[in-house]
Amino acid sequence: MATCLFSPQARRDLLAIYNYIAEDSPSHAARFVDLLEEKCGMIAESPGIGRRRPRLGKGVRSLPFGDYIIFYNAIANGVEIRLILHAKRGITGFLLRD
Repeated sequence: MATCLFSPQARRDLLAIYNYIAEDSPSHAARFVDLLEEKCGMIAESPGIGRRRPRLGKGVRSLPFGDYIIFYNAIANGVEIRLILHAKRGITGFLLRD
Protein backbone atom coordinates (compact mmCIF):
# COMPACT_ATOMS: atom_id res chain seq x y z
CA MET A 1 0.00 0.00 0.00
CA ALA A 2 1.30 3.44 -0.93
CA THR A 3 2.04 6.09 1.67
CA CYS A 4 0.07 9.34 1.72
CA LEU A 5 1.51 11.95 4.08
CA PHE A 6 -0.12 15.31 4.74
CA SER A 7 2.05 18.34 5.47
CA PRO A 8 0.98 20.56 8.39
CA GLN A 9 -0.32 23.07 5.82
CA ALA A 10 -2.38 20.40 4.05
CA ARG A 11 -3.88 19.35 7.42
CA ARG A 12 -4.83 22.99 8.08
CA ASP A 13 -6.35 23.15 4.59
CA LEU A 14 -8.47 20.04 5.26
CA LEU A 15 -9.71 21.55 8.52
CA ALA A 16 -10.55 24.84 6.83
CA ILE A 17 -12.44 23.02 4.06
CA TYR A 18 -14.34 21.02 6.67
CA ASN A 19 -15.20 24.13 8.70
CA TYR A 20 -16.41 26.03 5.64
CA ILE A 21 -18.69 23.25 4.41
CA ALA A 22 -19.84 22.42 7.97
CA GLU A 23 -21.38 25.87 8.29
CA ASP A 24 -24.18 24.48 6.11
CA SER A 25 -23.91 20.74 6.76
CA PRO A 26 -21.49 19.01 9.15
CA SER A 27 -22.35 15.59 7.68
CA HIS A 28 -21.68 16.79 4.12
CA ALA A 29 -18.40 18.36 5.30
CA ALA A 30 -17.24 15.10 6.86
CA ARG A 31 -18.15 13.12 3.74
CA PHE A 32 -16.42 15.59 1.42
CA VAL A 33 -13.21 15.58 3.46
CA ASP A 34 -13.32 11.76 3.56
CA LEU A 35 -13.62 11.68 -0.24
CA LEU A 36 -10.81 14.20 -0.59
CA GLU A 37 -8.57 12.06 1.60
CA GLU A 38 -9.51 9.00 -0.47
CA LYS A 39 -8.50 10.90 -3.62
CA CYS A 40 -5.15 11.67 -2.00
CA GLY A 41 -4.71 7.96 -1.31
CA MET A 42 -5.40 7.25 -4.99
CA ILE A 43 -2.80 9.83 -5.96
CA ALA A 44 -0.31 8.00 -3.72
CA GLU A 45 -0.93 4.84 -5.73
CA SER A 46 -0.15 6.66 -9.02
CA PRO A 47 1.83 9.79 -8.18
CA GLY A 48 2.65 10.59 -11.80
CA ILE A 49 -0.96 11.27 -12.79
CA GLY A 50 -1.04 14.95 -11.85
CA ARG A 51 0.01 17.98 -13.82
CA ARG A 52 3.67 18.93 -13.40
CA ARG A 53 4.14 22.30 -11.68
CA PRO A 54 7.89 23.03 -12.02
CA ARG A 55 7.43 26.74 -11.31
CA LEU A 56 6.24 25.81 -7.81
CA GLY A 57 9.20 23.62 -6.97
CA LYS A 58 11.07 20.50 -7.93
CA GLY A 59 8.72 17.56 -8.42
CA VAL A 60 5.53 19.47 -7.50
CA ARG A 61 2.39 18.18 -9.20
CA SER A 62 -1.27 19.05 -8.91
CA LEU A 63 -4.57 17.30 -9.46
CA PRO A 64 -8.07 18.76 -9.21
CA PHE A 65 -10.77 17.37 -6.96
CA GLY A 66 -14.12 19.08 -7.23
CA ASP A 67 -13.54 22.79 -6.70
CA TYR A 68 -10.14 22.16 -5.11
CA ILE A 69 -6.62 21.52 -6.33
CA ILE A 70 -4.33 19.12 -4.52
CA PHE A 71 -0.61 19.97 -4.69
CA TYR A 72 1.84 17.18 -3.89
CA ASN A 73 5.30 15.69 -4.29
CA ALA A 74 6.17 12.07 -4.91
CA ILE A 75 8.10 10.45 -2.08
CA ALA A 76 9.40 6.93 -1.58
CA ASN A 77 6.37 4.63 -1.81
CA GLY A 78 3.78 7.40 -2.22
CA VAL A 79 3.19 11.14 -1.97
CA GLU A 80 3.29 14.06 0.40
CA ILE A 81 0.25 16.30 0.06
CA ARG A 82 1.62 19.81 0.39
CA LEU A 83 -1.35 22.11 -0.11
CA ILE A 84 -5.06 21.96 -0.97
CA LEU A 85 -6.51 25.16 -2.43
CA HIS A 86 -9.88 26.17 -3.79
CA ALA A 87 -9.55 26.44 -7.56
CA LYS A 88 -10.61 30.11 -7.49
CA ARG A 89 -7.69 31.01 -5.24
CA GLY A 90 -4.43 31.92 -6.87
CA ILE A 91 -1.30 29.96 -6.06
CA THR A 92 0.66 33.24 -5.85
CA GLY A 93 2.10 33.57 -2.40
CA PHE A 94 2.21 29.85 -1.72
CA LEU A 95 5.78 28.70 -2.08
CA LEU A 96 6.17 24.93 -2.22
CA ARG A 97 9.90 24.96 -2.72
CA ASP A 98 11.94 23.27 -0.03
